[in-house]
Amino acid sequence: DKTGEVSVFLQPQESTTLPPPGTTISFSVTARRQDNPSSTLTQDVDFVMPELYALNVKASPKTVYTTPSGTVTTELHLINTGNVAQTITLNLNVPDGLSVTGLETPINLAPGESSTKTLTFTANGLELDTDYYAKVVAAYGESGDKEKEVSLRIHVAAPGSIQALNSANYAETMGRDDLARTLETLGHDMSHLYREQGSEVYKSRVTCGLSNLIGQLDDPLLSPFVGALNSSLNTISNSTPDNMETALDALALALSGLENRLSILAEHDFECALRPNSATALPETPTRFNLYLKNKGNKTTTYDLSLSDLPDGVSGELNQTSITLPPGYSIVPGLSGTNILPVEVYVTITQPAHELSAFQFKVNITPREAPDIARSADGSFVARDELVSITSVVATPAFTEPGGEVNVKARVLNAVNSDRTVFFSFAVKDSTGSEVYRSEARETKLTVVSSLDTYDLGSFDTAGLSTGNYTIEVSGFDEDGKPIPGAEGKGNVLIGSPINASMWLTPDTLPPGTGTVTCTLDINSLVDYSEGEISLVGLADPPGNIYDLAVYGDYVYAGGFGYYGGVAQTVIIDVTDPLNPSVGDSLDVYGEATIAGDNLAVGSSDDGSGIKLRLYSLENPGSPQKTGEVNSGIRNTYTTSFFTHNNMAFITTDVIARSGNNIFLNRGDVVMFDISNPSEPQSLGLLFHTDHTTYTKWPGSDFDIGQQLAAKEDTLMILSTTAPGNAGGGTGQVLLLDMSNPSNLADPNGITSPSDLPSVEIPGTTLLTGIAVQGNRALVAGSTGSYAVLSGHPRRTGNLVLAVLDVSDPQNPDVIATREFPEIEFNDTGTTNVKVTAGPQNIFSLSGVVIGDQPVLMLVDISDSQNMVVNTKDVTNKIVDTKFSGNLLYATSLSGLSVYDIGTITGSVVTARVQIPKNSLVPGSFNVEPDVTTSGSEFDTLTWKRTFDAAKTAETISWQLSVHGLVPGEAREVTGGATVSFVAGGTPGSIDIPPFKVACKQILNLNPSTQTVRPGEEAVYNVIVRNLSDQPVEYDLSVGGLPSVWAQIPSTISVPAQDEVNVDLLIKTDAFAA
Repeated sequence: DKTGEVSVFLQPQESTTLPPPGTTISFSVTARRQDNPSSTLTQDVDFVMPELYALNVKASPKTVYTTPSGTVTTELHLINTGNVAQTITLNLNVPDGLSVTGLETPINLAPGESSTKTLTFTANGLELDTDYYAKVVAAYGESGDKEKEVSLRIHVAAPGSIQALNSANYAETMGRDDLARTLETLGHDMSHLYREQGSEVYKSRVTCGLSNLIGQLDDPLLSPFVGALNSSLNTISNSTPDNMETALDALALALSGLENRLSILAEHDFECALRPNSATALPETPTRFNLYLKNKGNKTTTYDLSLSDLPDGVSGELNQTSITLPPGYSIVPGLSGTNILPVEVYVTITQPAHELSAFQFKVNITPREAPDIARSADGSFVARDELVSITSVVATPAFTEPGGEVNVKARVLNAVNSDRTVFFSFAVKDSTGSEVYRSEARETKLTVVSSLDTYDLGSFDTAGLSTGNYTIEVSGFDEDGKPIPGAEGKGNVLIGSPINASMWLTPDTLPPGTGTVTCTLDINSLVDYSEGEISLVGLADPPGNIYDLAVYGDYVYAGGFGYYGGVAQTVIIDVTDPLNPSVGDSLDVYGEATIAGDNLAVGSSDDGSGIKLRLYSLENPGSPQKTGEVNSGIRNTYTTSFFTHNNMAFITTDVIARSGNNIFLNRGDVVMFDISNPSEPQSLGLLFHTDHTTYTKWPGSDFDIGQQLAAKEDTLMILSTTAPGNAGGGTGQVLLLDMSNPSNLADPNGITSPSDLPSVEIPGTTLLTGIAVQGNRALVAGSTGSYAVLSGHPRRTGNLVLAVLDVSDPQNPDVIATREFPEIEFNDTGTTNVKVTAGPQNIFSLSGVVIGDQPVLMLVDISDSQNMVVNTKDVTNKIVDTKFSGNLLYATSLSGLSVYDIGTITGSVVTARVQIPKNSLVPGSFNVEPDVTTSGSEFDTLTWKRTFDAAKTAETISWQLSVHGLVPGEAREVTGGATVSFVAGGTPGSIDIPPFKVACKQILNLNPSTQTVRPGEEAVYNVIVRNLSDQPVEYDLSVGGLPSVWAQIPSTISVPAQDEVNVDLLIKTDAFAA
């Protein structure tokens, strides 16, 4: 045990209102262990507020200007910032030649009370171009023993330069320091030129100062004075000593207008903007523009607000038409804090339903106390890029026998800027490209409301068409018959069965006794998968932006930083009809969502109190109810991904720190939770217990941890690298964590670094970004480069690398293939992070991919790991996350939720079932083992499941069967029949194959089979004796059914192997036989 001492010092801020003496202030001090943040010690403290004497004294301005015999004023501001009443005594020290009025003393101020005194200085023949200094001393405190001093500078200048010098004061008050220095220098130079009107040096300095001043009057409220100043510049440049005084007087007059404007701005100036200031026009959708407004003056100001420049048909409304701001205060969209009022001011603009316009508008802000300095915040709508895209063409049914009728529907994505009439038609073409059918055009209406709709284009009769694949081409055109750009799409229909299946026996006859036959099942697909496409079939556009998603049955849960009443959300989307997803309620919590059994788990980032995990019951998936929540206590780090497996949940974290372009720190880690009891989840703290001697507030290991996790059985797969910091010179590695005993993971003396865990390195990578597991394969995404500072932010660099791992033994995975993609480069604007999601049939999706400047949805088929098959689809915005549900793929982006059909890529699923007699299978005879063998009383059922796609269009399966005790002439059933069922293009079908029998060959043949003779006559038959074996055989011959004396045949005969011998059978009946 160790003992430490903690000291706490309380120091009030000058702007803080202090509570009265004797007030008890309660607070707590918490000490937290760095190596185990969940271990804390808290001490409650009660502090009694004492009497405090404090005073704030300021002069505005602190520098004033006057002529040798003129007067000038400044204001003295006093505020009692203590918590007791005070008496303030003022004393003023002034130089000779100056007199002062307005100094009233003493002044009594209650706590928080203020007083402003105007001091007037009068010059009595002071020397020109000279500085004089006065000092105000304010005595305060219980016995007047405390003092505050304020120094004042009084500069004596020539009459014409006073306007410039006063303007300099106002510019300084406005925070325009460069302008203030220019004006002050100009004022001094004017004063010197006033005294020495023949000085070419000061004449040059004045003209140069005027040029600089004119160049700095870039504010629209100051630019109106440029003309008069330019005129004075030309006049002084051309003046002689005789008329210089007149030119300086004209300049003083020009400067007086600027002085007046600057004085107003010093009191009431402001800055304003709309955030955002631009939006894409959407129909009947209220678009909100928030107003940023800051009072930059030194006076409280009321601003009147109005809206202008809206086109006809467009409506707009301000939520309030005025607002008052104290000096230095502002309204900032989405923020509150010191000197920021918790007020939202915004304008809502709605475009009409029938036509969208691009235009600019203004929110006019007019200070009520100074209407001459009105400004406007500009906003604009931009016209969206018009889009008519046929995302999919669907034939129903997907296959039919010749003569069947096929219906054609097209899914059309529409985003036009004005209502219009269009037409769609389709053509059917055979494999040679020859057109065999063309439909009539069908009229439809497209509206400005963006939609993804299904249009029925009619049916066509397949009578007379040959079997095979046919292409259906759909196109759209306008009322003038002109093709609509992008309105083209293709689909397919198959005439005939998409799957052929046949089965046969070799041989189909056997000799008597025991034998073996080979049964062969041949299945092949007639569908052309070589041009499989990813088809967009559904869209949902929830409010705000959505990012990560989880899928549970007919519901999608998407997290995002959108707003419902100003709070973050996780949106619930009903996808019962995936073609028309429906946005429902939301959970008022943002975080990455995932499914944990029958619960929705949401991992949330640190909100100042720690990283949290929340669990929601999905008993009613449309309305999840929170069952449990736990705060890990882990703070000062960023969450990057969330993952659950069995009864565990994990949140990856990372902190990357830079100084300039140098990344000096990278601390990745994993926060662990036990969720075995959803109502009481438990935090297990951080995985890595790394001690740090510097930057101790940032937790984590010294290594990067990738933004995705995966698991198989009891092994958690964590992405990392072998080098710390920016990972330069390192190699990406997958860390392997045994989580079979979760209690061991919370051991503070356990794992201190990624090097403590077993791992597998991924060749060719430096950083790893994504991983997913499907069966015995894992797909890992990484980059060839390290981190670098790009555009002020740490970013991954290099090219994308994909690696396939064999994870049959998850604690000892093997890298079996890698592939680099030079066309996919990590940078600051395109591909920044790549996540991997496992789908059906060896297909994985990659999110976050940008090729060049084009975001894409990317699918990778690793059926042949050495030859990965890649499919991409261009998308509008970069994909953030993806999840599979059968042949559907859900994807989130700034466009909302998109639903894609990948059925033409995943191919046709075929299931073959064959019945064989019990105990007839020859062990080890399968060329392809069945997926399932089901035992029955008389037959066993063999089942194979296969997928036919672009990489595989046929399969031949064979096995051997034993046949025992065959007798000549017997035909025995060796298969009980077979069924090949399939789903192609969403349409089911099946092929029935009848049972097969094997026949036993005869070894004797009699020719002719019958004869008719008279009694006593002879009948001669030819007897063929066959030897079906591989050895010579001697047969005993006899005739039955007749008196032995009637028949004559050799009693024995020898037949060579695989040969036959002919002998005669003589039959002579008795002469009196009847």
